[in-house]
Amino acid sequence: MGLFDKLFAKDGGSGERPAEPAKKQAHVSELGRRLAGQLITPQSSGADRNNLGALLTLLEKTATGWADVELVLQRNVKVQLDTAEGGALFVWPGNLIILNRMRAPRSLVPSFCHEATHARQQHGGRGSDPLKQSKDDFAEAVVRIKTEAFLREALVGRELMHWERTHGVELWPQGLREHPVQMWFALVHGARYGKRPSDELLQADAALGAPKLAEWTRVVQPYFRQYAEPYRIVQHIKWDIARGRRWPLDADTLHGVLEASFSKQKPAHRKPYRK
Repeated sequence: MGLFDKLFAKDGGSGERPAEPAKKQAHVSELGRRLAGQLITPQSSGADRNNLGALLTLLEKTATGWADVELVLQRNVKVQLDTAEGGALFVWPGNLIILNRMRAPRSLVPSFCHEATHARQQHGGRGSDPLKQSKDDFAEAVVRIKTEAFLREALVGRELMHWERTHGVELWPQGLREHPVQMWFALVHGARYGKRPSDELLQADAALGAPKLAEWTRVVQPYFRQYAEPYRIVQHIKWDIARGRRWPLDADTLHGVLEASFSKQKPAHRKPYRK
């Protein structure tokens, strides 16, 4: 059994977040350390600052990830590490990205870019607001927002995985277990879910230039949108709560509704192949 198969055996190839690797001191570049000092909230500990520096050091390796770092710097978005449920959150209008300090920096790369995408959407006037939009428009906006964020995860995930593979990082196959990355390889290259793509497919993906990458992003966007559809029902509930039409629900209950919505998703929508 190869390294990739061993990694998948831990969860049966479900495509969910990979298990955390053994904890060890992560490398922090000088640039990562300096920018972490700019982005981290003032009350943060030295350990949190170091973990953010390690995350930023990884993002230096990817064009997509670094564009997101530049965005949060330009928009003065702050980053806080705590024990956030689910691993990540963008708080608006607080202009704050919250990441889970219990997760390794490598596993937070897609989460950071996911939340940075939400920051880009809000600052660009493309966010969602239950008090300014109709119920359907609000839910539609959130599905669109999540579609973009999951696609962003796929792009940064494949870029970092390719960098790790070519630079001899032993656990590089772990990046292939992120579900948006699996969706990308299945839709673009016909790879099977839960199976390591062949070297030929990996090389073909790494060789995609900017025009082809943009073309493929447009092609797979409808499939990522279908994957994000379970968020719609939760947004209908949030809209009712915001308008005073329903009693407030705590975060755990709303998360349970979202999980139930995903559990009812058709397999072809969760693990799509291009027709």
